[in-house]
Amino acid sequence: MRRRLIKIILLLLIITIGFMIGIYLKEKEKTVGLNLNIWDNMYNEGNLHLYYGAEDNAILNEIKTRYKVDKIVSGADTELDKAVKLMKWTRSNMKFKESSKDLEDSRGALDILEDNRKQREYSEKEISIVFNDFAHSVGIISRIGELGEFEKFSSSGKSQFTICEIWSTKLNKWVMIDPSNGVYLTYNKTPLSAAEIIDKGLDSLEIISVDDIKKYNKKMEKYYQVYTMQIDNTIYSTKSSNSYLCYLSKGKNEGISINVLLKHPIIFTDDKKLFEMSPKAQNNKRDKDKLPTMIFSNGNSKNVKDKDVKLQLLGGVFKDSAMVDKYYISINNGPFNLVNNYFNLDIKSGFNSVKLSEDGKKVLREVIFEYKDK
Repeated sequence: MRRRLIKIILLLLIITIGFMIGIYLKEKEKTVGLNLNIWDNMYNEGNLHLYYGAEDNAILNEIKTRYKVDKIVSGADTELDKAVKLMKWTRSNMKFKESSKDLEDSRGALDILEDNRKQREYSEKEISIVFNDFAHSVGIISRIGELGEFEKFSSSGKSQFTICEIWSTKLNKWVMIDPSNGVYLTYNKTPLSAAEIIDKGLDSLEIISVDDIKKYNKKMEKYYQVYTMQIDNTIYSTKSSNSYLCYLSKGKNEGISINVLLKHPIIFTDDKKLFEMSPKAQNNKRDKDKLPTMIFSNGNSKNVKDKDVKLQLLGGVFKDSAMVDKYYISINNGPFNLVNNYFNLDIKSGFNSVKLSEDGKKVLREVIFEYKDK
């Protein structure tokens, strides 16, 4: 009896130790890879030119005719009322299954809906593209955005969720629409934008659902931490910019979400003004930026021959809503070198610093990346 008790105790001890080692390794995984040590590069001016609209109205007219979008929104007076009807359509006609990975999908509504595979399931990205195209076809100004988890270290797997925002003329504001779940959110009966939801937090808000969705907060809370949208929100048009703008709520996130930085050429801000700006203000005269700002994207790491290089970032600089042709960069406290258009930053283990100057003397911006090995 005593020997049996000892065996049970030993077995429990082994299981406990194994469990603790598993937790340790899992937590350690979260602190390896690329992260940011210093980010003195936040853009908090309001002079970016944001783009909306569509050039090829023939495609939108075909969408409207083929799928009878006018009929779907009939009886609705406001953009939000029409958006609710469009959400009902996507919920009824597009079976949603959350994708396990962040998808890159450049197809439009016609291609997505003409995929006639049996038991077809749609990702939130596909549903958002269809909603966005349908909205544009009936004159609603709409844009696609990405909610995301705040991650200090680079990681694999899904960390973002695609949604839409519509411009409400009646409310004079942007309203977040989650067409995949058939939801928008209000505070004191006022519909909120994605940036406003991030600031307030889901628990203080009322969920308005086109059908009885349960556990939305628990399911989606992890994504309402950062919000990313394109600078150029036009569809079926030649893009004027391939860059993105990411909102980080003041006081909620310390630092920069690294996975967002690695996914897009990205500009970070903790000021909502650009996200709240009316699409009709895109042609207004803008002020001059006080400072230039660096912008980074994932480089071509596969062509780097130096084995010590963990990854390569491509850097550029913008000011007054345009890329800067000439500026000075210092890498790892080296001398300032004149750069024409873009520069490469080879990330190695440890700290990797970049300083920006307009005259090769005065430091205006500084970023320090840190790469931690396993």
